[in-house]
Parts: sequence; structure tokens; C-alpha cells
Amino acid sequence: MIRRVLSGVLAAMLGSAALWHATDGLRAFTSERARAIDVSDRPRDIPDAPLQLATGGSARLSDLKGRPVVVTFIYTRCTSLCPMLTARLAELRDELAEDTAGLDVHFVSISFDPDHDGQAELAGYAAQLSASADRWWVARPSSGLDQLLDAFGIIAIPDGRGGYIHNGGLHVIDRKGRLVAIYDEQRPAEIVEALKRM
Repeated sequence: MIRRVLSGVLAAMLGSAALWHATDGLRAFTSERARAIDVSDRPRDIPDAPLQLATGGSARLSDLKGRPVVVTFIYTRCTSLCPMLTARLAELRDELAEDTAGLDVHFVSISFDPDHDGQAELAGYAAQLSASADRWWVARPSSGLDQLLDAFGIIAIPDGRGGYIHNGGLHVIDRKGRLVAIYDEQRPAEIVEALKRM
């Protein structure tokens, strides 16, 4: 009898330890939350990939150093996650339009579908958003896409129907050019507060 009780207690302890480890101290029950916690705990440098802008020009994320930046990854034909993320980004832009704290936040939507998202598609997407290039870039990498996706933790898998199954989020880059936070599309107020603390 004592042996069974001790075995049960040991099994419960081992199970609890495994759960604690697998959930990063009970902080993350999904891989997306774990990704956000990892970035928050260990901000990371991001690659300085060249971007082709919807305006026809070119730029790099490093051009925005000194400003907080919120980045999303999209493809223009997306009908699921991308429109939600983009809508939240537009809400943030509108909320911060009357920014009296001098945050000077810049927004960037980066396509991970360069084969289909050319300048015309990106320009159409930007026009739908009323995205002015001085505050919101809609772009695609001219090289270094895999390195960008890896640094931001983005996974995009072709779905066999011309689209992608992908994760996402609102990625915050600090004034030093480091990825410091990832928020889901449900938390725009948290992003505003985080930007104000930068």
C-alpha cells in the first residue's frame, strides 16, 4: 500500500516537473505564447534584409533605428490571419495618429510570398490600408526572406491551394533595432502601453 502511494506521489511529481518545463514555468501553453515569451526574455537582433517597398523604392529595417517599429508578416491574397493582423495594425496607427508623446512609431507589413506579391500587389494592398510610406511600409524582401522569417519565428507552409498556413503576430522592434515583444492580434492596448514605455 505504501509503495503504491509513493509511486503515485513520484509520478505526480515527475508529471508536474514535466509540465513546468514544457510550459516554461506554466507561462506558455501554446507554441505561439512560448515564442512571445522567448523574445520577451531574450530580445534578439534582426537581419537587415533589403526590402522592396510598395512605392517602388527600397529600404532596410535598419533605416528605422531610433524609432519603435511594429511589424507583421502577410501575403496579399490571405483571407484568414493577415486581414486580422492588418486591421489591428491600422487600429494602432489610428490610435497613435494623435500621438502627443512623440513616439514616432513606424509600421511595416512584410510579404512572405514574393513570387506572387510584386510591386503592383503590394501597392494595391497599401492603398486599401491608406498606408502612407512615411509611416507604414508594405514591402517584400528582395533577399534574405528565410533569415527574416527565422529571426521573427514565422512559419509559412504552402497549403496546396495557392495560399499558406502560417502563424503571425504584431512584432515590436525597439529603438535599438531589436525584436523585443510579440503580441497576438487581440491585444492592441498592450502594444500601445509597451510602445509608450520605450
